[in-house]
Parts: sequence; C-alpha cells; structure tokens
Amino acid sequence: ERLAAERAQVLAEIAAVEQARTTASIDVERSRSLLSEGLIARRDYEQAQIRVADQGAKLAESRAKLNRIDVTINRQAVQLIRA
Repeated sequence: ERLAAERAQVLAEIAAVEQARTTASIDVERSRSLLSEGLIARRDYEQAQIRVADQGAKLAESRAKLNRIDVTINRQAVQLIRA
C-alpha cells in the first residue's frame, strides 16, 4: 500500500513537472519573440531556456523514481508468489 501511494505521488509529480515544462517552453517562445523585437535582454531569454532545461532534469528524475518504485513493486510481487 505504501508503494502504491508513493507511485501515485510520483505520477502526480510527473504531471506537474510536465505542465511546468510546457509553461516554460511557452515562456521561451514568448521571450524569443520579445528578444527579436528588442523588448527584453538576452539574459532573460537565456534564463527562460534554463528553466526549460531544469524542468527536463526534474522530469527525468521523477521518471527514474517511478521506475525504481515499479521495480520494487515487481520484486515484492515475485516474493509473494514464491511464498
């Protein structure tokens, strides 16, 4: 039960990170447009790109957590069958 709850939490975390990454991507496009018009500094555009990369790293980390939980659940299922 604990692992199932943990798995549900990680799935929710993945959904949140994917949404944040989508929003960050939209910000990059907006910043690119504003940069080309000279309305923002290049630094702001680069920071928007960094936020997308950060969200990508968080997404990879969350997916790795999900894989570890799935492996643990599968191992426990095999142990129960043997018993």
